[in-house]
Amino acid sequence: MVRLGAGTLLALLVLLAPPREYVICHHPGPLEDPFGENNQTIVVRGEGALAAHLRLGDTLGPCPGTPTPTPRPTVRPTPRPTPTIRPSPAPTPRPSPQPSPTPSASPTAPPTDV
Repeated sequence: MVRLGAGTLLALLVLLAPPREYVICHHPGPLEDPFGENNQTIVVRGEGALAAHLRLGDTLGPCPGTPTPTPRPTVRPTPRPTPTIRPSPAPTPRPSPQPSPTPSASPTAPPTDV
């Protein structure tokens, strides 16, 4: 049996946990929105995505005057039952028809000298 330390267990929980969701105010760049009028409140998943948005000037929290979007629920696939494989029954052997005897050539009478 393998014993795991508390640090290892914590690391496993962090790795296996679904990513957190963050609500941010997305500020499109000047090429997309030169007047800064099209900010959108969006939800990003994971710390990496949050850090990338914050580096580009987006802000944490909803945009002023916009409704906060509802985070998407995590979709888990519905387990499907494993089909049971049943062997097909062996075919019942059928008796083969008895071969009929081949008619033998009738013996020919020896030629008679007349």
